[in-house]
Amino acid sequence: MIKKPTFLIFGSVLLVVSVALNASKGDQTKSTTRLPKGSMIDNLKDASVMADCGCYFGLPGEERKKLPKWIFLAELNEESAWMNIEGRDLKLRLTHSTNQGRGVGNRLTRTYVADGVKVSVLYISTRVCRPDDEQCESVDYTATFTVTKGPRKQILRLKGGCGC
Repeated sequence: MIKKPTFLIFGSVLLVVSVALNASKGDQTKSTTRLPKGSMIDNLKDASVMADCGCYFGLPGEERKKLPKWIFLAELNEESAWMNIEGRDLKLRLTHSTNQGRGVGNRLTRTYVADGVKVSVLYISTRVCRPDDEQCESVDYTATFTVTKGPRKQILRLKGGCGC
């Protein structure tokens, strides 16, 4: 059995988290590597919804921790995903997806919905497997998550990957 964070290896580039705190008062943006107080989004309470293979995203640096805290998890086929929004873990359903290109810099979009929540994701691949590497089973990404619930909107820039 492969440990979840094994395939999530990144360079030392630190990305920041951009948070639009309240869309109804104008998108005030704050950069940080922590979730701000009053954030609509939090780390998942129960990361056991995933069984090894899938997509794992968290704040920059989480992927290197022994027990990382994940903000977004998705099944490998990406049909279902989970996020903690307003204090509860929500199962999200994929409603739309696109792929643009192959290799590093590839852009993918996904849209998920659940209980009046819409999550739009833009993935940009930062590492892909070499064609001759039969041991490699994952792709690393930077991703921008835009979560909308009613008049509230929050944008996060996360790091993660998908694979086994």
